[in-house]
Amino acid sequence: MTRPDDVAVATTRDRGQTNLDFLLGIVVFFLALSFVVASAPQLIAQYDAQETPLVAERASTALADSLLVESGAGAPGTLDVECTGAFFAGSGGTGCPFSTGGELTDIVGVHETYSVNVTLQWDVTGDAELDPLCYNDGDVGACGTDRLAVGPDVPQAHRSAATERRTVLVGDHPAVLEVRVW
Repeated sequence: MTRPDDVAVATTRDRGQTNLDFLLGIVVFFLALSFVVASAPQLIAQYDAQETPLVAERASTALADSLLVESGAGAPGTLDVECTGAFFAGSGGTGCPFSTGGELTDIVGVHETYSVNVTLQWDVTGDAELDPLCYNDGDVGACGTDRLAVGPDVPQAHRSAATERRTVLVGDHPAVLEVRVW
């Protein structure tokens, strides 16, 4: 078989790729690869932290809608003063739907790998800042003896806490039930 004379034989110099093109392609590839490797932990970490707000919401709902609600004809969000005082004091509470002798995580139905802090507060002083409420001789109001907060303090370093707030009534007093989970 013969070749026509007008077809030129391709040589290695006619490929269309230079060393500079090859080097540029390798550099772009390694930059893209290093970006993917550097951002992979942040992409995965988002899924680890998504469940904490759900746990805080579930715990606040359990407290405001069933555990601290007036027994019998109590409406969700209307807390029983005696059960609320017993919950935060950790003792007493006859007729309340929880056992005051257990761990806080067991009472609110949260796995023990989480830490929970519950606070009952309201703007008592009128300065638009929420103040902790206290349980004073069978009544909930401005602080006196027993501050209505239970659980460990929220750590400030290297951790974030999910916060869920619910507006409730304690007796005739409005209050904010704040649940923090980390």
